[in-house]
Amino acid sequence: MFWRINPACNLRWRRWDDQFIVFNAASGQTHYLSELAVTVFELLQQRSFNAATLIQCLTNHYDDFCPDEDTRIHLDTLLASLDDLGLIEPDCL
Repeated sequence: MFWRINPACNLRWRRWDDQFIVFNAASGQTHYLSELAVTVFELLQQRSFNAATLIQCLTNHYDDFCPDEDTRIHLDTLLASLDDLGLIEPDCL
Protein backbone atom coordinates (compact mmCIF):
# COMPACT_ATOMS: atom_id res chain seq x y z
CA MET A 1 0.00 0.00 0.00
CA PHE A 2 1.22 3.48 -0.84
CA TRP A 3 0.58 6.43 1.46
CA ARG A 4 0.22 10.15 0.83
CA ILE A 5 -0.56 13.29 2.79
CA ASN A 6 -4.30 13.83 3.19
CA PRO A 7 -4.94 16.82 0.89
CA ALA A 8 -7.85 17.96 3.09
CA CYS A 9 -5.43 18.75 5.95
CA ASN A 10 -4.69 22.37 6.79
CA LEU A 11 -1.83 22.06 9.25
CA ARG A 12 -0.12 24.46 11.65
CA TRP A 13 3.15 23.17 13.17
CA ARG A 14 4.95 24.05 16.39
CA ARG A 15 8.25 22.62 17.59
CA TRP A 16 9.85 22.79 21.02
CA ASP A 17 13.23 21.04 21.05
CA ASP A 18 12.37 17.48 19.99
CA GLN A 19 8.61 17.77 20.52
CA PHE A 20 6.21 18.46 17.68
CA ILE A 21 2.62 19.65 17.89
CA VAL A 22 0.42 19.89 14.82
CA PHE A 23 -2.99 21.55 14.65
CA ASN A 24 -5.23 20.42 11.80
CA ALA A 25 -7.53 23.37 11.09
CA ALA A 26 -9.70 21.17 8.85
CA SER A 27 -10.61 18.84 11.73
CA GLY A 28 -10.00 21.18 14.68
CA GLN A 29 -7.75 18.57 16.28
CA THR A 30 -4.29 18.98 17.78
CA HIS A 31 -1.79 16.12 17.78
CA TYR A 32 1.57 15.41 19.41
CA LEU A 33 3.93 13.72 16.94
CA SER A 34 7.24 11.98 17.49
CA GLU A 35 10.33 12.97 15.56
CA LEU A 36 9.98 9.78 13.51
CA ALA A 37 6.35 10.61 12.66
CA VAL A 38 7.37 14.09 11.53
CA THR A 39 10.16 12.66 9.36
CA VAL A 40 7.72 10.21 7.76
CA PHE A 41 5.27 13.08 7.22
CA GLU A 42 8.01 15.21 5.60
CA LEU A 43 8.93 12.34 3.28
CA LEU A 44 5.29 11.90 2.28
CA GLN A 45 5.10 15.60 1.44
CA GLN A 46 7.56 14.87 -1.38
CA ARG A 47 5.59 11.98 -2.91
CA SER A 48 3.69 8.81 -2.10
CA PHE A 49 5.65 5.95 -0.53
CA ASN A 50 5.00 2.40 0.54
CA ALA A 51 6.36 1.11 3.85
CA ALA A 52 9.34 -0.66 2.27
CA THR A 53 10.52 2.50 0.51
CA LEU A 54 9.96 4.55 3.66
CA ILE A 55 12.22 2.12 5.54
CA GLN A 56 14.95 2.72 2.95
CA CYS A 57 14.52 6.49 3.20
CA LEU A 58 14.61 6.39 7.00
CA THR A 59 17.74 4.22 6.93
CA ASN A 60 19.41 6.92 4.82
CA HIS A 61 18.09 9.71 7.06
CA TYR A 62 19.08 8.34 10.49
CA ASP A 63 22.59 7.03 11.18
CA ASP A 64 21.37 4.61 13.87
CA PHE A 65 18.20 3.41 12.13
CA CYS A 66 17.96 -0.39 12.21
CA PRO A 67 15.52 -1.80 9.62
CA ASP A 68 14.65 -4.98 11.52
CA GLU A 69 11.27 -6.65 11.95
CA ASP A 70 10.41 -4.60 15.07
CA THR A 71 11.10 -1.42 13.10
CA ARG A 72 8.85 -2.55 10.26
CA ILE A 73 6.05 -3.32 12.72
CA HIS A 74 6.54 0.07 14.41
CA LEU A 75 6.40 1.86 11.04
CA ASP A 76 3.22 0.00 10.05
CA THR A 77 1.67 1.01 13.39
CA LEU A 78 2.80 4.61 12.90
CA LEU A 79 1.30 4.75 9.39
CA ALA A 80 -1.99 3.32 10.69
CA SER A 81 -2.02 5.91 13.50
CA LEU A 82 -1.37 8.80 11.10
CA ASP A 83 -4.17 7.44 8.92
CA ASP A 84 -6.52 7.19 11.93
CA LEU A 85 -5.71 10.83 12.75
CA GLY A 86 -6.62 11.80 9.18
CA LEU A 87 -3.16 13.17 8.45
CA ILE A 88 -2.31 10.63 5.73
CA GLU A 89 -4.35 8.33 3.53
CA PRO A 90 -3.86 5.41 1.16
CA ASP A 91 -2.87 6.55 -2.32
CA CYS A 92 -4.59 4.72 -5.15
CA LEU A 93 -1.92 5.19 -7.80
